[in-house]
Amino acid sequence: MPKSTRSSTPATPAANRMDAGIGRRQRGRPRTRATQSGVRARRVRIDDVPTPVVRSQHPALGQPELPIEPAPGPSGSESQQARRDTVWIVGDSIIRRAQTNMDCEAQIHWMGKGGAGIGNFLPLLSRLDAMAHGVAPTVVIIHLGTNDLVSIDTFCMRQRIRLLMEEFRTGYPSVCLVWSDILPRLFYYGAQSNASINKKRLTLNKWARAMAYRLNAYILHHPQFESCPSQLFHFDGVHLSPEGTRLFKDNLQSCINGLLRSFYY
Repeated sequence: MPKSTRSSTPATPAANRMDAGIGRRQRGRPRTRATQSGVRARRVRIDDVPTPVVRSQHPALGQPELPIEPAPGPSGSESQQARRDTVWIVGDSIIRRAQTNMDCEAQIHWMGKGGAGIGNFLPLLSRLDAMAHGVAPTVVIIHLGTNDLVSIDTFCMRQRIRLLMEEFRTGYPSVCLVWSDILPRLFYYGAQSNASINKKRLTLNKWARAMAYRLNAYILHHPQFESCPSQLFHFDGVHLSPEGTRLFKDNLQSCINGLLRSFYY
């Protein structure tokens, strides 16, 4: 994979929901107070809400108890032209079914493949890289792992997640990496126990958070899905319903806009 020439600002102080790594700067962008502070980590929170069926949510950056308001400045289309930020979203059928226009302050490139697992990440990333003619993105969001839960043991899954993040960081050292939590399912086909697979999923999400912190990446949580409300899932128990897809996209959109605002304001 090509080396990136893009860089980003360092993280701001830690909050609750999105883990951040240490210092990153975007080339050509002014240094902010967060850049000067040298603080190691930050988390961005996607606010949990009493009812999971919502149309939009805003992350909290730095101070989770104070939801961020839209930053003053140019509209989404104007900021895209001025800053030319791009976001690559790579994943499985959840991403493939969600790939529609979002109200984001960047150009979004989707690469979703039904049945994709962690081992499919690099080929999918290479396809995006070829489409972009080697121009590195601002942010890459990865949503993979659910399809591997039944067929691959926990130890191997940990190693695959670690290698995925390390290889990405080697190829794109200055790109903002976001690992999207593995979502639960109502049914894990082929599993002897849904409860044991769900426990494994939680263990792997915790492992991914530790790896993201070590490699200066972020974690995107989806807390609204953790209790598995049936209205958020398709009748097959595997895919998301229209309501669930909309909520998942709201989380992605809030994450992207929150990150980009933190880079520039």
